[in-house]
Amino acid sequence: MTLHTDTNRKRAPRRGSRNRLYAMGLGFMATLAGLPGHAALVIPPTPLQSASPVPPNIMFILDDSGSMEYTTMPDDPPQTSPIRIESRTYSLNTLSYNPNIDYLPWKNASGATLTGGTSYAAAYDDLSLASTSINLAGSVQTFYVPKTKAIELAASTQVADYYRYQILTDGTIYRSEYLDGTAAAPISLLSLTGLTATSGNWIYQTVTVPAQAKDLTITTADGSGGDPDLYVRFGANPTTNDNDCEREQNGRAHTCTFAAPTAGVYYIGIRADGNNTFTGLSLNVTYIDNTTVGCTTGSGAGWRNCTQVTPTGRSEANEKINYATWYSYHRTRMKAAKAGASEAFSSLTGSKYRVGYTTIWNRSTKYIPVATHNGLFEDVTGTAASTNRTDWFTRLHAAEGSGRTPLQTALNRIGQYFSDNQTGAKGATGPYGPSTTNALACRQNYALLTTDGYWNDGLVDVGNSDGTAGPSIGGSPTYTVSAPYQDSKTQTLADVAMEYWKKDLMPSMSNIVPASTANPAFWQHMVTFGISIGLKGTLTQTSVAEVLRDGATSFTWPDPTDAEDEHRIDDLLHAAVNGHGTFAVANNPQQFSQALQSALSEIISRENSGSNVTVSSTGLQSDTRAFVAKYKSGEWYGEVEAYPVT
Repeated sequence: MTLHTDTNRKRAPRRGSRNRLYAMGLGFMATLAGLPGHAALVIPPTPLQSASPVPPNIMFILDDSGSMEYTTMPDDPPQTSPIRIESRTYSLNTLSYNPNIDYLPWKNASGATLTGGTSYAAAYDDLSLASTSINLAGSVQTFYVPKTKAIELAASTQVADYYRYQILTDGTIYRSEYLDGTAAAPISLLSLTGLTATSGNWIYQTVTVPAQAKDLTITTADGSGGDPDLYVRFGANPTTNDNDCEREQNGRAHTCTFAAPTAGVYYIGIRADGNNTFTGLSLNVTYIDNTTVGCTTGSGAGWRNCTQVTPTGRSEANEKINYATWYSYHRTRMKAAKAGASEAFSSLTGSKYRVGYTTIWNRSTKYIPVATHNGLFEDVTGTAASTNRTDWFTRLHAAEGSGRTPLQTALNRIGQYFSDNQTGAKGATGPYGPSTTNALACRQNYALLTTDGYWNDGLVDVGNSDGTAGPSIGGSPTYTVSAPYQDSKTQTLADVAMEYWKKDLMPSMSNIVPASTANPAFWQHMVTFGISIGLKGTLTQTSVAEVLRDGATSFTWPDPTDAEDEHRIDDLLHAAVNGHGTFAVANNPQQFSQALQSALSEIISRENSGSNVTVSSTGLQSDTRAFVAKYKSGEWYGEVEAYPVT
């Protein structure tokens, strides 16, 4: 690849549409037919491959707001009934422990996983960091798993649709199910009919109540005549003066209830009151089975059918390791984001990328260190030793969450970083180095903005940038106001993204940035990728491709400035559209990692291009043309372009 570094002259490629490619190709071939042999274009037998593209600049922007330390996603999962379990089941809270996943610690610069925090007796309790040891066996650990895949997909809010799993303090794991209320059938201890007693006489019966019983219920009813009175006592026959329950009101229907009965023998006495004789009386004793052995953990009411088993067939030891790993590295939004980011960026190897790190609050920012081994995302040894990669992962692992969500300020700061103001911490040469004498005008810039919420701080006023035409380069505007990019609002995230895409960020450099169908900009600019962690907007379109497909002629964007709500996630999607990047919603840590890897794959695809050049004359004449054949090796298509040579 030839690198053009002429900073004294601006040139805008004359880019034809794909509809003109065929006609231009015919003209090109006709011209070739009339050229002398030494001037003809030699067409290679295989598609062009890009062996060493100029490494792009990638700035990763981590959300480090206070909500990133939440243990639920979304903020308020749908409430379950009749009891609240929603925060501890992964089908309603995507951060909750999911036994179907084999959790891994965060990765470090070498691609290896961290070694601590996987012991059940020494997990990491801090909400952001891999620190502060806790013995999880000090209390019962409880989580809930949908009984079927259909229930999981439907995100049921009925507790009866879930199994409860508990890791008890002795290390055993029990599964139970909720059978309280109408689902819990009373169990009969005694049922008698036809009881008779004459005036002043007693009838006695006993029942033995098991340890797992609750709601012990003793009733009399039916029969004729008389006025029976009911007395109940634990451990001995009751009397009218010594009992645990007495019912002496008129009539034959009486009930004594013990919500939490003591295990053992209860004595029941029925006495014919006064001068009355009763006949045909019925006596019934029932209870509700509370739990069985292994489930008495202090919250057992309603949970029965207990079985000592793990959710997926792991051994109890391995289940506890998996649970500890989740607790240490995936339990909060911040921990999940670190897991996803470390997984995605560990796949970037070699000398093809220049990666920086920052947060939306500009904490522990690492601008691309262009003076150190050209800023490449790798560690090197020797006289030019650097620890770029190790330093990047160290800062990622050390991030903590606090404060509000200033997304506009964060994206604007990175746009300024890619602009002509290159001083201070950014380094004397800025992100286009490796040096002031070798700044590469064809280097591309990408911002990967992640967030778990709605922007609500640090507004940036760049005007209605997507409602205003871009500056002219080579006689044509960089942006013509059109759908689906434009709206009528100011101070939006989408305006910030458009401002740094349509504006020539480095006017002193030649405009030779490789363009593509996905991104036609050939001037120095910033491409914006957006990833929403756990929140989606209101639009039916959920990707940049869908917006471009549906909004070619007209598109109406919701107003993100009137309230702090889901429209600001629509605005993040809008920013990705204006910034000619991609957008994704990640509902769990695995999807976050996949979204980052997809964004990095898209960057790699855009970078994998090549070109061949020839001219139509061996001397500079008035009709001399330069022909450029460009091939996109990542997507297997190409273009032929012709430029006048002066």
